[in-house]
Amino acid sequence: MILFLSAILFLCSGSTMAASPESPINVSMSASRGHNGEVLCNFEFTNTADEDYYIGTYSTPLEGIYSSFLTITYQDGTDVQYMGILARRLPPTKKTFKLIKAGETISASVDLTEAYIFDKDGTYTIVFDRTLACLSAKEISKFSDDDELPQGGWKNVVLVKAEINLSNTSSLKKLPTI
Repeated sequence: MILFLSAILFLCSGSTMAASPESPINVSMSASRGHNGEVLCNFEFTNTADEDYYIGTYSTPLEGIYSSFLTITYQDGTDVQYMGILARRLPPTKKTFKLIKAGETISASVDLTEAYIFDKDGTYTIVFDRTLACLSAKEISKFSDDDELPQGGWKNVVLVKAEINLSNTSSLKKLPTI
């Protein structure tokens, strides 16, 4: 029993974001090993402004793991390759943005074993380094539901990092083989 428990122990730590000072959205993340062989990465997006903001969901955990929005590195410096879905999308519209009211926090969680293979025991560093598409409620109100929204020029750079120490990786969920 002690051997089994030591095999599933993990170490995780999260850090808050390093973002551009004008960013109204703070992001934090943490990583943990789930009970069913998954590696979970949990995110919190907090609106620190005095007004409501909308953030784009494309290439973020808010839409699930449909793109390579994370960089995962093994302790020896080797990158863990993204093996998940690569979704092509239409240009963003209001429907692809998520409201975060002033002072509110929204959460998202993704199962990394759906898109990455963790095949070695050891420490993995997970980095979310993105430019968040972010519009105030006033800015987004200028667009109709089907209007294409801007696709660039965002200044809300997010950098958050978490580390997880995985042991007994052979018991993790595996990607299906094709």
